[in-house]
Order: sequence, then C-alpha cells, then structure tokens
Amino acid sequence: MASLQFPSHKQKKDSIKIAPLISTAEAPGIKVDPAPSADPAPVIVDENKFSAAPDRDLYKLASELLGDKPSFTDSKIDVNPIVGSVSTFWLLDLQNLLPYQSDLELKAMTPNAYWYFETGTEVEPDDLRKAIKGFEDMIYPKVSNYFGEEWRPGIDDDPRLFLVHAPLNGVAGYFSSGDEHTRQVAPFSNQREIVYLSIPGLKLGTYNYLQVLSHELQHLVHWNHDPTEETWVNEGLSELSVAVSGFGHRPFTGFTDKFAKSLVHWPLNGGLSAYYGGAGLFMHYMAEHYSSDGTLMGLSSEEANGIEGINNYLQDAGFNTTFNKIFGDWAIANLLDENAGIYSYSNLDVQSKIGKILERESSVTSSLPEYSVEYWEVKDFDSKLTLQFEGDITTS
Repeated sequence: MASLQFPSHKQKKDSIKIAPLISTAEAPGIKVDPAPSADPAPVIVDENKFSAAPDRDLYKLASELLGDKPSFTDSKIDVNPIVGSVSTFWLLDLQNLLPYQSDLELKAMTPNAYWYFETGTEVEPDDLRKAIKGFEDMIYPKVSNYFGEEWRPGIDDDPRLFLVHAPLNGVAGYFSSGDEHTRQVAPFSNQREIVYLSIPGLKLGTYNYLQVLSHELQHLVHWNHDPTEETWVNEGLSELSVAVSGFGHRPFTGFTDKFAKSLVHWPLNGGLSAYYGGAGLFMHYMAEHYSSDGTLMGLSSEEANGIEGINNYLQDAGFNTTFNKIFGDWAIANLLDENAGIYSYSNLDVQSKIGKILERESSVTSSLPEYSVEYWEVKDFDSKLTLQFEGDITTS
C-alpha cells in the first residue's frame, strides 16, 4: 500500500555484495549461524522492571498540588479579530530557554488562520499573498486530510489558529504545547492554537518558509491526537508533512552517511539534523508501504508511543508485520533502493554509504547504538564465505 505516489524515475542499480550490521532490541548484530562450540546465552528476565510511566497531565498535576477542588478560570481570551489590531504574546527564546513578551499586529485574517507579525515588521503584500495561498490551498487541507485536525475550536473557542511571526532566537519555527493549557497550569501560555515562525530568519512566502510551516502544523495536529508521542516519531511525521503538503523532501543524507545513528535514540546535545533526516526517511518508507486508506492518520491518533504505537497501528490497520521487521526491510531499502517492492522508494533516491570493508581473512569491530545500521561490503572472494559474529545478544 502506498500514499505518496510518483512515477519512478530510477535506473536499475548495479548490485553489490554487502552484509548489513543491524542493531535492534532483538538483534544487536548481523544474524549468522553460531559457532558449533558456542553455548546458547541465557535469557535474562528482569523481574524488577518498572511499568511504563503514565502520560503527563498538567491539569491533573495542578489539581493534586492545589487541592481537591481547584478553580480554573475560563480559558477564553479576548481577541479582537480586526486587521490592524495589536495583541501581546508570550514568545520563547529557545536558545537561552527564556520567555518574553512582544506586541504583534494582525495583518490578515483567512478562513483557517490569523496572521500576526511583530509590530514594526515590514510585510510585503505579495509575500503575504504567497504565504496565505500556500497555507490555505496546500498546507492546511493536505495536512488535515493526512494527519487529522488540530484542536478545533480549541482552548480559545476560536476555529482559526494563530500564525505568529517574530524574530526567534535559534530556531526557524516552533509549536508549544503549553499554549494548549490555561495560565493556571502553564504561566506563559498564550491560550491559543499557535504556530510560531521566525521572520526575518525565514522569508515570508518562500519555499523554505512553507516547509517550516508544514512541519510545525503537524506538531500542532499531533498534540491534539497524541500529546505525549516520542520525539523521533513526532519529528519524523513532521518531516513527512512537508512532502505531504507538496514542498518536497528535506535532506536525509546526513543520516545515510557511513556513521551509524540510532533512529529512536537521539542525543541530548549536538547537531540533530541527521536524526531529523533519518526519522523523516523512515516515515516516508512507512507512508509508501504501510499507509492505511492512503494516510498515516491512524498512526498519528494512536495513543501508545514510539515502537509500541507503531506496532499497535500496524495491527489495527491489518498489516501482518512488526516494527522490528520493518526496520530491517527499511535498512535494506536504504542501501538497494530497488525499482519496486519492499526494498524501494518510488519518489526518493536513497543510497546509504558503506561503513566498512570486510576482505578475505579479516575482521571488523563495531559498536552500534540500538536501532542503527552499519553496512559492510564483502570483497575478494570467489567461493563459499563464512561470516562469524561475536558479541552480546542482548543490550543493557
């Protein structure tokens, strides 16, 4: 099953001999027949394993802290939907993790959005028209049809969402789930459905601007259906949202280089662009081979998170497979990218790089994070080949 249908433009690739080293929870390395003298490793059962923590509920936490019957005032805010009016918004300096306030002027009001800009911003009418057309004609209907709708009319009892444009420090755009809560539980909440976009960091109405808007809108939608989703799934779907909206595929080559990176475990610090690319690439693969009724709305609305959520989605959609099986097929597809079939992309050219060369009577040592892939090319042999793997069969 496929949702992103494009004519294939690939030429048949030359075959190469490879041995993919795949690290998953079930298989930390390449599967080979064990040496005859090797004893099977014992199965370790952790009887003290903690059950999954409940989803974070700010209202419940506030109720427990404030008493049995806390009083939350009506979250509806005063909005003057008149072009030219000015409202004060909380903004976030994400580089320094500081909230601050700024005055913004309403420049336009369209069927699905209010368009606010920091006071004093020069907005070119043609640029604004391009942005409005891209949002109203492409992004909003396509994202809604593919992933679902945002909370509507939402916390502010207004069916339109707010597109807030201001100079943002360290980020091209963001969505803050705090805005979906009252100020009694989230003091810096704007109590509206909002996507924030960095102007002049982004040029209004351009391709890049519309890509960022598509990405952030998916986050707004996803929060409504599954507010506690794991980062890699949520960001991967937002990267897919860019393509769904008709604005191409963001770069993924940082993920497919020769250095193994985990799909599911992201570093707390450092560059993340390669991880965004990998998560987006995986969701492109899911969209092409495992969409349901042409969308991934079922995955977006699945309450379980991460791998568990994907497995639940696959089962509910009638696919007789699991995340671990798909991960292995995806790893092969990222190297071979055949013209058709499970090891292919119809609308992307993907070519992972070989990590290491394994030659006759040689050995290779690797240490891979969970759910990552390293590709080995096996060279210089013309008869039967024996590969032996040594390493732990479980991860800690």
